[in-house]
Amino acid sequence: MVQPPVEEGVVKAQLQILESVYGIQILNINEVASWILTEAHTDHEVFGFTAALNTWLALENPSSPVRIPIEVFRKIVTMIQKKEEFLH
Repeated sequence: MVQPPVEEGVVKAQLQILESVYGIQILNINEVASWILTEAHTDHEVFGFTAALNTWLALENPSSPVRIPIEVFRKIVTMIQKKEEFLH
């Protein structure tokens, strides 16, 4: 079955939920959304990326506003790729 393309609105909504949950403002929310859109091919994969960002935020406990570093996102991508390789 062909998956519909991931919509930017889905990605931003997930990131806005993280902002709401942690009471923060993600300064580079558009950039982070773009990173996710580049890597995620399904809504399920979007949820994987935002779940990983949720974990990072929970551990970092940043104050508002926060800028998510590209290095953090790259580590998340690597982690997800390794998981996919393990499962296949």
